[in-house]
Amino acid sequence: MKEVKDLGIREGKFRAPTFISVLIAYSTIPLEFLHSFSRLQSVPNAANQLVSYKNCEIGVARCKAVEEILGMPERPRYILWMSGDDLPPWDGLVKLWMEMEKGEWDVLTSLVHLKNEPPTPVLWKLPDNKPLEVYKDFQPGDVVGGVGYIGNLGFALMRPEIFERMTPPYFRTGFATEVLEDGRNALTLYTEDCVFFEQAASLNMKVGIHTGVRSAHLGKNGEVY
Repeated sequence: MKEVKDLGIREGKFRAPTFISVLIAYSTIPLEFLHSFSRLQSVPNAANQLVSYKNCEIGVARCKAVEEILGMPERPRYILWMSGDDLPPWDGLVKLWMEMEKGEWDVLTSLVHLKNEPPTPVLWKLPDNKPLEVYKDFQPGDVVGGVGYIGNLGFALMRPEIFERMTPPYFRTGFATEVLEDGRNALTLYTEDCVFFEQAASLNMKVGIHTGVRSAHLGKNGEVY
């Protein structure tokens, strides 16, 4: 060590970024996703491990992935969530990582649109005792969010340690009864990520939606939203 110091070399605290990419897929992977994934730019000097879950209910698959990652002897620094119907831009991972490295966010997602007409951006706020509100007051390229925001986990970046603050199941698909304005009961389906984002909000986690990272949402018949 003395010889190293004599050469003028100093030891820093830099750690090469490490990722685990978790792909949630159904029976087949669309060709469109394969092309998007092959073009995805990796972070320089980073190690990235890919794991995938196929033909598994999405909430169960996400929870299983988290349990396995938390049990790793050497955890990756980041989890990158991917879905087979979410087509990320080529620079999406680099942009999310650069923003995440600022230390302001617990979760960062791409901006994606629902598969409906007209396509609706998945960028919602959780108002008190009211339905979800679509947040529209942003300029393309802005990173929007804070406590109580909901994005989409089809292409999203987060650190594994946030799950140490959360209570399992972290993701769960199910139904809820809602009372309508006229007094009738309605049965509402909620997706697995809603449970995650609601718990994140209860723990004051900051969720960011990067509008400069726009994912395409692939429909069953090849439509792109």
